[in-house]
Amino acid sequence: MAFTAPRTSAQPLGGTMAEQRLEKTTTQAGVDLYGRLGAAVDGISMRPVHYKIFALVALGSLFNAIEQYNVGYAGPIIAEQWALSSTAVGLLSTATFIAMAVGSLLSGIAGDRYGRRVIFMVNLAVFAVGALLAAVAPSYETLLAARILVGLGLGGEIALGFTVVSEMMPTKRRGTMTASLSFVAGGIGVFAASGLGALVLGPMSGILGGEQLAWRWFFAIMVLPAVLILFIRRYVPETPRYLLQHGKINETNRVLSSLASNTLRPGKDFEVERFLDVPEGTRPTEDLGKVRLTDIFQGAVLRSTIVGWLLTLAMFGTIVVLTVFMSTVLVARGFEVGTSLLYTTLINFGGLLGGLVGIVAASKLPRRLTFISGAGMCAAFAVCFSFSTNAVPAVIFSFLLAFTFQVLLANLWAYLPELYPTRLRAFGTGACSTVGLLAAGLGPLAAGALMDGFGEVGVYTLVGGMCVVIAVIATVGPETQGRDLDQVV
Repeated sequence: MAFTAPRTSAQPLGGTMAEQRLEKTTTQAGVDLYGRLGAAVDGISMRPVHYKIFALVALGSLFNAIEQYNVGYAGPIIAEQWALSSTAVGLLSTATFIAMAVGSLLSGIAGDRYGRRVIFMVNLAVFAVGALLAAVAPSYETLLAARILVGLGLGGEIALGFTVVSEMMPTKRRGTMTASLSFVAGGIGVFAASGLGALVLGPMSGILGGEQLAWRWFFAIMVLPAVLILFIRRYVPETPRYLLQHGKINETNRVLSSLASNTLRPGKDFEVERFLDVPEGTRPTEDLGKVRLTDIFQGAVLRSTIVGWLLTLAMFGTIVVLTVFMSTVLVARGFEVGTSLLYTTLINFGGLLGGLVGIVAASKLPRRLTFISGAGMCAAFAVCFSFSTNAVPAVIFSFLLAFTFQVLLANLWAYLPELYPTRLRAFGTGACSTVGLLAAGLGPLAAGALMDGFGEVGVYTLVGGMCVVIAVIATVGPETQGRDLDQVV
């Protein structure tokens, strides 16, 4: 891929021979520069500063995950206090998912246009405002509006969090770190939400003013860490790949030098190393024109978009269906409600372990191999569950299903940012996330209809079908494990 210096409107189209030689030299420098950027990022290797950046992203994702689930735990108390119907309570979650889909898409667009860092900060601010508004909401309508704000922030966090981690980490550790982020948000976040809910809405409710006020404290607690992270996240630099794509050579060198010096707060006398020794303004030829949103449907990127959308749709939809209907399916098998909740907790622990294994898999194994083999195992576990006749095999196969799906989910979050070039990475990842979140919102409706019509077999038939989709689609997706981000697509 060639780089050229931007041409001003005053320059003639062809230019003098001297100008043409200069442009050719700059273009060749651009070619070398593009490779040198990846070499510089990989050459710096993993240092404490990389883990600091990861921690600042992961902490925000953790608290956002808690906020995503807390309305479900507070829902019964709010419904009783405000005399709400089950539909009205369910709408709070539905509105959150839909807003997340919108937020993911909008943040992806803005992140590619205005930078990952600034939009990353805006997302957290929107989330904090929404959480505060939910805590003081005087009415159901205000709470619904607050959940929409929360969803917008949550969706944006998903789109840009994985993009930032993916672009800041060396190639050899990229899969590990993106999968670790998935584990923090999707694994630890679920347990943290339930644990915090049980504590605040249970033993601590009396101290906090009883159930009528405890749920408000439950929402308000999330504001404090969000504001704190918003304050310290200002030290997270813009990603070098975004800066290079927009011709900000001096700032790119400064960020690379900061990483090499293992600091996020370089002083006034900080010496900037010229990793990229080309004129300011040099950037990829393909990025000199305006980036269009339709570019994710053009050329080789179209295949990546189709693969990313279908994988995310199938995986998000299935994860939510399993989470929402696991207890219902076990009760339909004849278990007591209390027993089914105990078994569900055990099954969710399988998901937590799967997230840990997923970190290793994303680092060591080819993406397509993980998708195909993991989806095949999930389909087999779903079939085995449908034929199980007592508690032990039912719980074992459900445990294995949750375990394997979390491995797949970790692999997915490592894969999505790798599918797109830098100029489209945030938007492409955000668009995939949007499709997945819509599936997450609609999946329970489809599963509920199947449950009513065919019983629990219908739910697990849906799960098995989605596993087949994952395996088939993975066969046509590009293999990206271990490849430099700028060589993908």
